[in-house]
Amino acid sequence: MTNQLDTQAAGIESRSNPTNSLETQTNVLSPKVTLTWRSNDDWMVYGTVSHGFRPGVVNEGLASIVSTLNAARDGNQIAEQAYQSFVGAQELDSDEVINYELGTKGTFADGRVSVTAALYHIDWQDTVVTTTGTINDVPGVLPLPFSYAENSGEAESQGLELEITALLSDSVTLDIGGDWNWTADILTGGQGRYGGAAFEPGSRLTNAPKYTAYASLAWNFDLAGLDATLRADGYIRAPKFWELSGTLTTPSSETLDLKLLVNIDHWRASIFVSNVLDHINPVDLNTNGWVFGAPRTIGVQFSYNNL
Repeated sequence: MTNQLDTQAAGIESRSNPTNSLETQTNVLSPKVTLTWRSNDDWMVYGTVSHGFRPGVVNEGLASIVSTLNAARDGNQIAEQAYQSFVGAQELDSDEVINYELGTKGTFADGRVSVTAALYHIDWQDTVVTTTGTINDVPGVLPLPFSYAENSGEAESQGLELEITALLSDSVTLDIGGDWNWTADILTGGQGRYGGAAFEPGSRLTNAPKYTAYASLAWNFDLAGLDATLRADGYIRAPKFWELSGTLTTPSSETLDLKLLVNIDHWRASIFVSNVLDHINPVDLNTNGWVFGAPRTIGVQFSYNNL
């Protein structure tokens, strides 16, 4: 698997004469082995060992910055130093994970309850982190903000995933589930930095909340001779880090949604209330600051299916 980027200077038309040619090659064997055991037709236990990877890539944004520094470094010692610090980071190698999973799937209570659960342990090699910053001190060059990915160190993740579906009655269904990620730690550091924070052992991985959970309750009923469903969906997420120093943390997030759906021949109509409790939920972070989820929203939807 190859990722290649050729760049040309202004005024050069021929692609056969690039001013900068970058290439990464990824050759990885990615096996998966699963063993299962069934005690009866309703229950199964399994163990899986699998390998995963992401192919190496070229940091396209960094390549353009290197080209700018290359044009300015003749006789400019500061530009030369900046160029040398970035030129080797234009290409990103593949990162790899080995996943160990022990799980179970089954039904009981005459099929009215189904359970899926799994313990997992993930070893992550050549972790990919994002380095951000701005080059401000090169004479004759405008400030150059940069953001690029690089390989840096090792990490591991351990946790439990659980899903349960229960038919409480002929018309009421309950779904609950979640993930408890008690370990998501950096084991060995590297050169990577994110927002000025070093990729240091003992830091928790970014975007890895310790737990998430959801619950959904649906009631199917007759509404004036029409098929109708009233459902409530709740979701909660623990706080999580947005950068490696652990000082910038996204608060926990809680959302409750309600919806009434009615089927009328080929039509489906629904009335919904999203974020019923009107919680302020940060969902993302960019250069302008926090991005928040929608506030309480009330609306109607219609769809048509002629099949």
